[in-house]
Amino acid sequence: MRKTDKHRERQIIDALNTVCERALERSLPGFTWLTHHVDYQRFPNSLTVFCIVEGNAPNSEAWLVEAVCKALRDCNIPLPSSRCHCLGEASYQQRFG
Repeated sequence: MRKTDKHRERQIIDALNTVCERALERSLPGFTWLTHHVDYQRFPNSLTVFCIVEGNAPNSEAWLVEAVCKALRDCNIPLPSSRCHCLGEASYQQRFG
């Protein structure tokens, strides 16, 4: 990983940690955790964020997508809302486990 990639990775992690902390402070219904996948050879087009939620919580999901996109945009890392996905842990594990 190049030095610039490490810097971007740290920015992404910090931004997502902030969103995670805010979601936990708000006791956001259904929110469990979040993570990201990225291939720095194709950055930023390869960046995808996954918000893991339990049950059906459409208001939480909308808040999470908006918060993630804004936090990354504030770091000058563009992420279209179409690349921020909310899904259950079982679905995530089945896909990436």
